[in-house]
Amino acid sequence: MEFSGIKPIYLITAILSVAVVIFAANYPLLSTDTACRHAPMAEAFADGNWIEAFHPRFGIGLQILSGVLVFLTGMDGYTACAVMASLAWALCLIPLFRVADRVFDRKTAWLAVACFLISPQALIWALKGLREPFKLLGIILAADVLVSLVKRDGGVVAEGMAAVVLLVCFKVDAVLLAFLLVVAMLTMDRLGR
Repeated sequence: MEFSGIKPIYLITAILSVAVVIFAANYPLLSTDTACRHAPMAEAFADGNWIEAFHPRFGIGLQILSGVLVFLTGMDGYTACAVMASLAWALCLIPLFRVADRVFDRKTAWLAVACFLISPQALIWALKGLREPFKLLGIILAADVLVSLVKRDGGVVAEGMAAVVLLVCFKVDAVLLAFLLVVAMLTMDRLGR
């Protein structure tokens, strides 16, 4: 059964993803990291207080995206962090499906998406407004880039750079992974793959 060419499973996945983002906007879970670090930094960014908005120990991505959301909507920093992290969580579904579909098959891809949707840890990170969903999105995008390189599909530069930006700007501990992805991309390019 299809609705105007859209299969129900696509519709259900999209509805669940949107529901999580809406839920995060209304009922974010408590996290001391978000309450004491990320939310005040996002609010400082929205106020134009660059000294308080950035810290060398943290990546710049979450406070910039959440700060823009605070500035545009007037919501508090904590809720903005939860909404942005939930959006990153929802965006993980697209490259996850693509990787599983290209490596295995369509049925396994849907199973991977279903497992991700019910995975409590990733969802808790998102609802708490933490940076981990962005790192997870970067890792899944990196996996998709590597699959494209191995299958010689091409067109991986934009996706690879998005993965590098996510890995570097949101979690400083992922810099090595970002570096290795760039090395893999350059090596495969030199080999003519």
